[in-house]
Amino acid sequence: MVRVASEEGAEVEFDQQAGSWFESYGRFASSLLVLQKSSEPLPKLVAIQAPSRAFVAAALNIGFSAQAIFTVAEQETRVPLESMSVLEAGSLLQVRFQWQQEDKRSVTKNRRIVTGTLTSFSPVKSGARFPSITLDIGSKLEKISLTNNLAQVFAMPPETPKGQETQEAPADGINLERWGSFFSQQRPTACTFTYLTQFEQEASLEIKDHLLVDQYLQVPSMNIKKLSRLDRLTEDEHTHFVNAFEALRSFQKLEDEIFSLIEPFQFVILDGNAAVANLVGNSLLRHKTKICIVDSGNHEMLSDSISAIGGEAMHLERPQNDSGILEIDSNSGLFAEMWF
Repeated sequence: MVRVASEEGAEVEFDQQAGSWFESYGRFASSLLVLQKSSEPLPKLVAIQAPSRAFVAAALNIGFSAQAIFTVAEQETRVPLESMSVLEAGSLLQVRFQWQQEDKRSVTKNRRIVTGTLTSFSPVKSGARFPSITLDIGSKLEKISLTNNLAQVFAMPPETPKGQETQEAPADGINLERWGSFFSQQRPTACTFTYLTQFEQEASLEIKDHLLVDQYLQVPSMNIKKLSRLDRLTEDEHTHFVNAFEALRSFQKLEDEIFSLIEPFQFVILDGNAAVANLVGNSLLRHKTKICIVDSGNHEMLSDSISAIGGEAMHLERPQNDSGILEIDSNSGLFAEMWF
């Protein structure tokens, strides 16, 4: 069974089983992503009434992250170095350098990833040993020499965020190709709106005894944020583009700009009563699958969130049979109500 542990060096240390409900929420998220790739319709509204909102969004995001590995949408395309000269300016490229280990004693390897739009290509000239490209990475122009220590250059899907990152991996005991692919995948899936303080505290905790950790990534543990491949919606930091999160108040402040940011994500998780009450009926989310986490143990805005779900459900259809209610975890008596 999955275990949740404190981060290394925490003032209060713990390591305990999460309960069957944690994996059940993850499987539920995975099933939604599988459904998206099928011919069956996706629900437009999902209501989960939990005893507490704590870790529900975390479990959902891990489930989405795990299933996204097997449901790749638009793939990047490898660009041979000899084809670089014919690429058009404005092409979105990602350069992935080879993994390097500083010395034999180092316990980690790292590689640099640079993503940006092509502004120029410079062939080999007198005094230069290698051709080079210049990429606009958003904050600046980055000139890259196409030397032998480059691993790969890819043409990327249009929604791929620009920027650069130094990725880190354990030096021994893992599949570097799988690790690199996991932390570079472009498959926008779910965006969570929440209270940042609680959400980020949960995301910093370590997950153990999970198939994604033990068998796929082959490490003893990994924190929830990294395992979920979460990035801040308005401050993208990492190469991967799978799950995102943002403060509820940011949606309200940036409503004019938020639509383009959330457009790539099919699933929107409204984490807690305030997020549900304020956003479930927002027209910008009308074509998304909204997953509402109702915190029944918190009376603040509880009735408002339930009323808001009811108001939104009036515009949708409930199946005649029992398919509108899905049992998530029989041990905990958890279920989800769905409208289409």
